[in-house]
Amino acid sequence: MVIADPKSESGPGVSTQEYLSAFIRAQVRNANAEVIQEPSSFVSGENSFYRADYKSVENGITVYNSMLCIESKSYWLSWNFVTPSQRDLDDAVNTLQRISFHRAVFEAIPQGGREHSTVACPDLSIREHPENQ
Repeated sequence: MVIADPKSESGPGVSTQEYLSAFIRAQVRNANAEVIQEPSSFVSGENSFYRADYKSVENGITVYNSMLCIESKSYWLSWNFVTPSQRDLDDAVNTLQRISFHRAVFEAIPQGGREHSTVACPDLSIREHPENQ
């Protein structure tokens, strides 16, 4: 699951690590979870994230969770991974090495017409690195 959370709603001056720490504390409290790894810096591909891991028991089954967060423009972008084992969790998190962020630019060309316009998308787009396609 990917979440885009506006920074303005979390208060000014909150760091990415503080934002992630607050989320993890809420998960531990609400889901009776156990923290495996406190929020710490994590580099994946070209991007620097903060990562925190926790585990919980759902219907008698232990599930492993990892939340990775990065600040971009006026948002925190968060990825939440849920797997049946710590090894699967690490494998899932490593999939982030295959993405990069870029500013998307779209050209609109009317059918049969000569005029066109270029629109710069202010949001981030995610694409696979060419070597992974």
